[in-house]
Amino acid sequence: MDKETSTEVGFYEITMAPRVAIYFKFLTESSKKGDDFCMKDWRKEWIKLTNDWQSSRNLYPVQSNGDALDTSKWLYNKYLKDPDTYDH
Repeated sequence: MDKETSTEVGFYEITMAPRVAIYFKFLTESSKKGDDFCMKDWRKEWIKLTNDWQSSRNLYPVQSNGDALDTSKWLYNKYLKDPDTYDH
């Protein structure tokens, strides 16, 4: 596995996998009971997970590649140069 892919997998495991698990937990429970999806409880758990992650102090080491200025210019040109690509 190359470094970029392992970084993406790590990001997925930390941020997205728990959210997907919560969604499927609530979906499975409601399906088994024959009830509607309990959006209110799902949102509470989703928000708690998000708040816990945002307030955590975990370190996510990174190693940069390439020139930071060139990368910044490339990102600016790709996402911000055209004012129609973002909201003000």
